[in-house]
Amino acid sequence: MTRKGKMTTMTNSDASQTGSRRRLGRGVILVCIGAVIAAVVMGALRDPAPVFPAALFAQDQSQKIGGDMEGDYLFFTFRRNLWAVHKPTGRVQFLMFPDGQEQQLVRSRVHQVDQERFPADQARYQLSERNLTNFLWVLNPHSGHAQYIRAGRDGVFEFSEIENVVRRE
Repeated sequence: MTRKGKMTTMTNSDASQTGSRRRLGRGVILVCIGAVIAAVVMGALRDPAPVFPAALFAQDQSQKIGGDMEGDYLFFTFRRNLWAVHKPTGRVQFLMFPDGQEQQLVRSRVHQVDQERFPADQARYQLSERNLTNFLWVLNPHSGHAQYIRAGRDGVFEFSEIENVVRRE
């Protein structure tokens, strides 16, 4: 090799030291990458909730389809399922959309919410959060009444008793 007119030669020991340094540098880089991956995995194991995308969880009425907060209908989506609520009449229907073209849309019967205990101007509707089930809660924050409606795969509803959750002294 020549460097500015001077001739230098590289011995075998110089070449092996350069190769050792490169291997050492690669080793250090791999250890650092491993440490970063381990830190991410350990953080995920301590608190797995942030790892899951929000799309896996049920949405509440503030995140309706179309975003229309003033309409007559509330829509709650969950995977390929849809709850449709007609607010003025308190009618509820559940729809399960097909996975492919060979399957058909499954519609439940229309359920009439108890208008005496859940008047249209007081009733609030909400899906169960973080449990990956099809429970629609009907709530009345003014009277303390609560009930859930669960949709089965065949479109049949299951209802809880209407409970009054007002604190009794």
